[in-house]
Amino acid sequence: EWIEETDLGQLRLRLDSPTIQRQICTENGQPVLQLVLRGTVRDLSAADPSLQQQAAGWQSREELSRQISQSVTGQLQQLVDQCWQPEGDPFQLGWWFGAWDTRWYYDALDSGSLYQPGRIEAWAEIRMM
Repeated sequence: EWIEETDLGQLRLRLDSPTIQRQICTENGQPVLQLVLRGTVRDLSAADPSLQQQAAGWQSREELSRQISQSVTGQLQQLVDQCWQPEGDPFQLGWWFGAWDTRWYYDALDSGSLYQPGRIEAWAEIRMM
């Protein structure tokens, strides 16, 4: 549950059944961990009552889904970027690289190339009910 500032105003929302999908892909010959946060907003309230009425329309729900997904994507990527550091990996994201290719992981860890910016891409796909 969190408060989200959108172009349409301030919203309070609760995400139901959030999941994070993890997948290693290669880009330019280098592995990239892709994180996708998916979930459905089941409970939505707005500071402005007129915004609450707008959310009831299908077109507004699509717009809200897009805006919320975009905002959460930015927050999620910022969190990952701040935590993906050689000094520490609090979410143990490096484990996924080791599971993908143990030899590559230890070589990258030893050479210092594991914790490169852009090694992890994160985004959100949030739907409105």
